[in-house]
Amino acid sequence: MAIEGSGADAIISGDDATYKEGVKNRRTIIGGGFDSIGSSVGPKFGSYAIFGNIVMLCQGTDPETSLERCALLANELMPSEEISFD
Repeated sequence: MAIEGSGADAIISGDDATYKEGVKNRRTIIGGGFDSIGSSVGPKFGSYAIFGNIVMLCQGTDPETSLERCALLANELMPSEEISFD
């Protein structure tokens, strides 16, 4: 589900998804903002990370930003360790 639901090739259509539950949560509006001109629907999660026994879907427009956000969360959960998802 993490591979299928993240990245530039994420499956964001219920018709194509292996797991139908939560497909709508994989989408975000990209492009022109809140108006309908120039905007489209794209993947919400740029990447994913494995943290212990947890698979984290990392929100962001690209893999780098997404993994930075997941690392920030992981560092808050385990402040005594410096965690990086490179």
